[in-house]
Amino acid sequence: CIVAIPDLRVKKNENGQHAYFAVFDGHGGQDVSQFLSNNFHVRLAAMFDPNVDEGISETFVSLDKEILENFLDKIPDNSINDLCSPSNSRRSISPYSLLDSSGSTGTILMVGQISGSKSLLLKLSWVGDSRAVLCKNGNAIALTTDHRVSNESERERIEKLEGHDTANGRLDGSLMITRGFGDLRHKLNFVSTVAKDKYNVAMATIQEAMTSPSTTQEKRKGLSNAVQRDALICTPSVSNTQTQDEDEFIMLASDGLFDVMTN
Repeated sequence: CIVAIPDLRVKKNENGQHAYFAVFDGHGGQDVSQFLSNNFHVRLAAMFDPNVDEGISETFVSLDKEILENFLDKIPDNSINDLCSPSNSRRSISPYSLLDSSGSTGTILMVGQISGSKSLLLKLSWVGDSRAVLCKNGNAIALTTDHRVSNESERERIEKLEGHDTANGRLDGSLMITRGFGDLRHKLNFVSTVAKDKYNVAMATIQEAMTSPSTTQEKRKGLSNAVQRDALICTPSVSNTQTQDEDEFIMLASDGLFDVMTN
């Protein structure tokens, strides 16, 4: 989903007017990306302050919490128990499917006038691997870095957490991104905190599926450790850039473009 609002009014600014641009690249369905395209700018306008970054970070984290809680609310307790209880049904589904949900990246650009200057302030915030690229004198300048396992700082952050794997270039064997909205099954610590009953039932099923002789004790221990801290987070990176005369335009795009083209 792509959103462009040329005159977003923010409350914590005397002038109050900024241009807002965003790209939300969903995976596993469009629920999360569509929700963000409809709601992110509304929440941000109430919290945005051009002089501080906390309001932006809080917008990311609070909306992710709301998204995850909405997914949990849609799972009736009785349906989880019915799905988990018959042993034969466990063979027909992935136990993680009990916590499956869609997810999304998010790259946000706020553009505002700098008081007493002809320059503009470009405030970027992002989670995931949708990029912002500045064209300066015909040259491409990356304004964001991908939140992926291939990013050394992201990989080091995750490797400090017990119970998570980055060996195949993906987070815990499945996700390309290391920060993002949604993806309930990758945020087990959150689930255990806000929905303990549903978490206990789902985890019992997951753990029983891991009792086969081929499943090592180390892997079962890893699952337990993974619950302690979530590797997939929704804390954004934030950067501030002042425009210069040679700057021409900025492009926001998803990894679908950058997987086949360089910046």
